[in-house]
Amino acid sequence: MIDGANLLFHEAGHVIFQILGEFMGMLGGTLMQLLIPAGLAIAFFVQEKKYSASVMLFWYGENFFSMSTYVKDAQTQALPLVGGEIHDWNYLLGKLHWLQYDQWIGSAIWLFGFLVVITSMVSGVYFSRRSD
Repeated sequence: MIDGANLLFHEAGHVIFQILGEFMGMLGGTLMQLLIPAGLAIAFFVQEKKYSASVMLFWYGENFFSMSTYVKDAQTQALPLVGGEIHDWNYLLGKLHWLQYDQWIGSAIWLFGFLVVITSMVSGVYFSRRSD
């Protein structure tokens, strides 16, 4: 279910961000996929619903795992594409002249996501045990 929501927000991001140009339109899929859970995490945190914020932080971090897979596929382009014929990360890394670093970048993204997920779980346990 969560992957379906991520895909929906990803594809919507392409449409929304395309008004800022081709590069931002391509990046917009990933941006929107990250902005939705990050925005919800911030909103819950501001409302002092910290356990709910930690759940949204988990969702945010989980997105980095699929993003890592997509980035690592930039050169080989073996993954099936849903929204079109252009591989987002092949295009983005190609424009930045970073395509040869797709494996390293993908691994760094995965590690960041792992750290966010661990942080969300630790904070979730902490906030679930607090009696405010």
